[in-house]
Amino acid sequence: MVRLIDIGIFDMPDENVLHFGNAVSDGICYVVEFKLEDWYRTYHYCNPDRFDLVETKRMSNLVKLLKQYTPMNKLPCNEGG
Repeated sequence: MVRLIDIGIFDMPDENVLHFGNAVSDGICYVVEFKLEDWYRTYHYCNPDRFDLVETKRMSNLVKLLKQYTPMNKLPCNEGG
């Protein structure tokens, strides 16, 4: 089983520090937020599957791993209106 530490959840950079070139203006964005003892961290990636960078591949792998253990379709969301 791949673990979150193996994927590098603690040391992934935020998407803002990466230089993609062409950005996608619509799609799915993921925000990772966690607290470990006195250490807090948050970062985000939008459409990580659309880019061929080591970091975006790591984020895609993280999303796939979390989907195995989290019923993403049952998470509360704002449906508008």
